[in-house]
Amino acid sequence: MRLAGRVSGLLYITAGITVPALLLPGHGAPALWVVLTEVGIALAWGFACLTIIRWERSPWWLSHLSSVAGLVLVALLMAASGGTQSHARLYLLFVVVFAAYFYPRWEALAFIVACGVVQALPLLYQSGAVQNGNLRELGIAFPTYVVAGGALIGGRAVADQLRTRASGLASERERTLSQHASLRRVATAVATSAPSHAVFTLVASEAARLLGADAAAAMRYHNDEVELVGSWGGTESRYPPGTRFALKPESEMTKVRATGQPVRTDGYPASSRHRGAVLGYQCCVCAPVWVDEKLWGAISVVAARPGALGADAEERLLEFAHLAATSIANSERQSQLARRASRDALTGLANHRSFHEHLEAEAARALRHGRPLALALVDVDFFRQINERMGHDIGDRLLLKLAHTLHALTRKGDLLARLGADEFGLLLPETDKRSAFVVLDRARQRMASAPPAGVGPVTLTAGICDIDTAGGEGSLYRLADAALQWGKTHGRDVCWIYDPSIVPVPAINPDASEVERCHALAGLQALSRAIDAKDPLTREHSERVAALAVRLAGVKRWSPERVELLESAALVHDVGKIGVPDAILLKPGKLEPAEYEVIKQHASLGAQIVEGVLSSEQVEWVRSHHERPDGQGYPNGLLASSLSEGAALLAMADAFDAMTAPRAYSKPKDIDTAVRECHELSGRQFMPDAVRALGAVYEKGLLSAA
Repeated sequence: MRLAGRVSGLLYITAGITVPALLLPGHGAPALWVVLTEVGIALAWGFACLTIIRWERSPWWLSHLSSVAGLVLVALLMAASGGTQSHARLYLLFVVVFAAYFYPRWEALAFIVACGVVQALPLLYQSGAVQNGNLRELGIAFPTYVVAGGALIGGRAVADQLRTRASGLASERERTLSQHASLRRVATAVATSAPSHAVFTLVASEAARLLGADAAAAMRYHNDEVELVGSWGGTESRYPPGTRFALKPESEMTKVRATGQPVRTDGYPASSRHRGAVLGYQCCVCAPVWVDEKLWGAISVVAARPGALGADAEERLLEFAHLAATSIANSERQSQLARRASRDALTGLANHRSFHEHLEAEAARALRHGRPLALALVDVDFFRQINERMGHDIGDRLLLKLAHTLHALTRKGDLLARLGADEFGLLLPETDKRSAFVVLDRARQRMASAPPAGVGPVTLTAGICDIDTAGGEGSLYRLADAALQWGKTHGRDVCWIYDPSIVPVPAINPDASEVERCHALAGLQALSRAIDAKDPLTREHSERVAALAVRLAGVKRWSPERVELLESAALVHDVGKIGVPDAILLKPGKLEPAEYEVIKQHASLGAQIVEGVLSSEQVEWVRSHHERPDGQGYPNGLLASSLSEGAALLAMADAFDAMTAPRAYSKPKDIDTAVRECHELSGRQFMPDAVRALGAVYEKGLLSAA
């Protein structure tokens, strides 16, 4: 509207400036007062259109009135300046062009017809006009108006369609990129072993952000109930993760479960007791999440205003839920593995690793707040002899009996764990060493009085220490173990409280942090193998790359220590692909440019994941294993001068395996062809030193196809 008003003003000013040309010698020059009047009107209205009128706030009819007034002024000027011979009829083209560009189709056609009528008016009042050939001119002018106006109308329609299509494509691209960014954040959380509730909360927040919702939740089905596993909202969640609700017939979750399709609700009745309505929401879209071809749960987004979610909200949420399902499945598997990894298979108690994690946290809390904390370590006396004499089945029954006995004496907040073959640990917050002694001595007496059938007498030895005596988590465990060993070497069948005046202080193990690092690295390698195994054609890819990288480093005469570093990095070099959707990672054909951009991010993401587990040099190798000496690699486009030898060797090994292994998008090359191609790409895709190393390995006959 604003543009139309300003163009109208420019046309009026143009007319006002050119009207005096009608006073020049020729047919039907108008009277001076007519010209001056029309000049004044045109200039005044033109400047008003440009400077005074606020077109964005004006009624729609004001522009139409301006166009009608223009027709009237042209008609009057034609009548006063020669009728059919008046050059003022040329101003009708202004109206034709303006109406065709700015008005809807039928309104524009009406103005075009009106222009023809205005040009024909002199035929009604000018004598002899019909006999002087003016009908021929009108017969040419009117179709010209229609064709010119129609062309503008059609061109404008095509331009509008192209603009709409371009806007749609831009919106679709933005939506796709935003969706991929959301999925990368979720995948990164999964890859870095974030807790399940944190992953599900992130899924909910990303779903809400993508659809512009006020709140969102991820929920999982359990028989006739639904569990809230993660939620996000503008205010603090009213329900914590793990809260369960009964499935009600009117709920969207019930409808999704029945149909397996997205469900939308716009507006709840005022009397509705629907949970969303009670929380103040009026619009809800719920989409199913399928994991391993089973209906796992749903993602639900809500808004306070009916209709606030877009018309395509169901489709967009379903697409996001489908893509997020991979991350949800990975998080679920990680949680299951974590539960199994933190539990003892026989007794179901916490295991050694889980126990020490809790011990560290509880010790820090006790020291920070000055609260009591006791630790007891328990051993079955002569357990090895029992196993050897009676068999492992009897030994397992004895351990289960001891686990049950100790568990019966624990409180909520205490932690019982199986730490070794016959060793148990009991962590007792808010308990001093003397109170702990009472608990452990009671367990000792119960086992002695009621051993498992067929075992015979059973005795226990326990070592006890508290945080006040130890002063820290590491010392607490060492001193409790020292008390246990003292009791075992001084008679057994006893609960012994650590006393520094009796029991010597044991030495500190300096390698604990290295053990933890090895555990973390093993977890990353397992994750990398799982990624390779998604596609049968890439199975064991990381192991083959690592083996070749080791041979290349050997040719370069690396030290054994540095060869080991390169091997560790190679085994996890593709771990960043956890953030790539399976639809892209497993696509059989050529990737689209946008999909390739997603793939290219796996090197940076992998570096972020391994950071803190590998050294900074190894992290750089992982980040740069797709860089090229000609600067055409990714993620940073490094040149040869910026590439390290380790990154070059890893890139060489990775590319060679990709060339010689069957892939969905290419046939494998034989070894001779692959080596020859690598030499041809020396200095462009591969560092010359790395290519020479490959050649040396080839000459020794140590290369093999995947």
